[in-house]
Amino acid sequence: MSSSLIWELTKNYHSKLAKNVNRQVWSKEAGNLSGKNSFKYSGLANLNSTVDVSEVDGAVAISVSKKNGKLATSLCKKNTRRTIQAAGAVAASKRPDLKRAAMARAAAISKGLKKRAALATAK
Repeated sequence: MSSSLIWELTKNYHSKLAKNVNRQVWSKEAGNLSGKNSFKYSGLANLNSTVDVSEVDGAVAISVSKKNGKLATSLCKKNTRRTIQAAGAVAASKRPDLKRAAMARAAAISKGLKKRAALATAK
């Protein structure tokens, strides 16, 4: 099926939608870097070119889809700057339009991990 057909079928009705009181619609699916419910950021509609940045076991996981449909994942644990650059490079290789979103997501996750580590050492 084409990406546009999948988007038309799932844009208003899928299990990962979160509707806000202010009539904003957010999406929590894997592969959605910004959380917006739009075709550009959709991980459901754009299966062939999926780029995902998430948090796994205290590290930033950067996943990208390969030709056979499986995901290749790399973990970045230590350096925030290298993590952000790696996320940008991976996104630029698959989806150049999502480079800034991937870098912003990696920065936000790294910042959250630093705060969590600081709280753990303070206790």
